[in-house]
Amino acid sequence: MSPLRLFAILAVLFAFAPSSAFANPIWCTLSINGHPVFDTTPSVTRFAPASVSPGSNVVVSGQHFGPLPNKVILHIPDNSTGHDLKKLLTINSWDDTLITATIPTPITGVIAQPNVNVEIINICGHSSLITCPPDSPSCTTATWQVNFIPDMDMQQVPEQNITCSMTSHNSGDVCMGENARFPIECPGLTTPGYPLLLPGPGVFLGLHNSGWGGGNNGTDTYTVNNLHGTWSVQSVGSFDFQQQNGSNHTSASLNYPGTGSTWSVKWSEDSCTSIGYAGIVTMTGPVGVSF
Repeated sequence: MSPLRLFAILAVLFAFAPSSAFANPIWCTLSINGHPVFDTTPSVTRFAPASVSPGSNVVVSGQHFGPLPNKVILHIPDNSTGHDLKKLLTINSWDDTLITATIPTPITGVIAQPNVNVEIINICGHSSLITCPPDSPSCTTATWQVNFIPDMDMQQVPEQNITCSMTSHNSGDVCMGENARFPIECPGLTTPGYPLLLPGPGVFLGLHNSGWGGGNNGTDTYTVNNLHGTWSVQSVGSFDFQQQNGSNHTSASLNYPGTGSTWSVKWSEDSCTSIGYAGIVTMTGPVGVSF
């Protein structure tokens, strides 16, 4: 039978035969001049976009995908278990050289990472993902990899993950909720209270009380420590201060460069003055990953 006639027959079969017929192993044994028609290893030549997230629509180009849909699998390494998290894509369209599909959602519990393997399995059960053992020099590894970006969560940083240090160490200077002394020489001075919030998750705060003399000033430095699972500081803000008995020399200002896990508050106060300030720090990380 000539190749042209065989292809004509196959075209009619594809049009009218039930899809279940093509899952029969007999279709994987068809050949033309000794070359398999379907029973070949799929290979990927292009995957777009190069970075994917849950819900992303993707286009896969290549060859030998087969006449009917089967499987596209994303192998996402799960660092907590040491195994791959295998996610089946939803197939939107499929032919022998082009597949369109959608990354499933939600995908939780994994971090952002490059070099995530994509696997195509055609109706004959052949995989595009070929990994060779070290002692097989005749084997050729075949992989196609993409960057995976998970959905992100936002939370307030736990209080125990925030540390502070002060340049002023008088007994009336404290940060992160410690107890401060009020100068006995200033009997009318009482705490102004912390603005915004009491100590708790996401809150950083300081309180400074000065007695007689020329007032005081200093810088309090805050750092977020011991975050895990690629969680990191997202924002430092909602800053405010309150003061009692001060003048124009009493103030507090936040200094955060916009990135990183460290920020500072510069403050100054008059004599017999109390100043308190507070702000909120948030963090971001992959959904379902512990911090």
